[in-house]
Amino acid sequence: MSNSYISFYLKAYRIHVFTDTLRAIDSPKRICFLVDKDIKHLAITPYHMRDLKSHSVPDDVYSGSNSLEISSFPLCQLISKKLNWEFNCSYRVLGKVGKISSGQKAVVFDLTYAEKIKDTKNGQANE
Repeated sequence: MSNSYISFYLKAYRIHVFTDTLRAIDSPKRICFLVDKDIKHLAITPYHMRDLKSHSVPDDVYSGSNSLEISSFPLCQLISKKLNWEFNCSYRVLGKVGKISSGQKAVVFDLTYAEKIKDTKNGQANE
C-alpha cells in the first residue's frame, strides 16, 4: 500500500488530501475530519451524511483529473496555533491507515511529526 499524506497550506487556509489517502479508506464520496482534544492527531474517515461536518469528494478526484483541496480557515488556524506551526509555511504529514475507537476505517495523522514542505525553487522551507 502506498503512503497516505495530507498537506496544510496555511497561508492559503487550504488542506490538500492526497488521492491515495482517500483510496486507503475505500474511496468515499464524503469525508470528515476528526481532531483529538489535544490537537495532536487528525483522522480522515468516510462519512455518509451531507452536513456541516462533511466534505464532498468529487468523482474526478479518483479519475486523476483533480485533487481534493479543502479550504478551512478555522482548522488551519487551530492546528497552527496549537502546534506552533509558522503560519506563512506549508506542512506535510504522513498518516497511517487503521480504525478509530468507533471501529470506523480511517487514516490517522500525527500532527506533531509534520514536516515543512520545501520550496522547489530555492530548496528552502516554503514561506
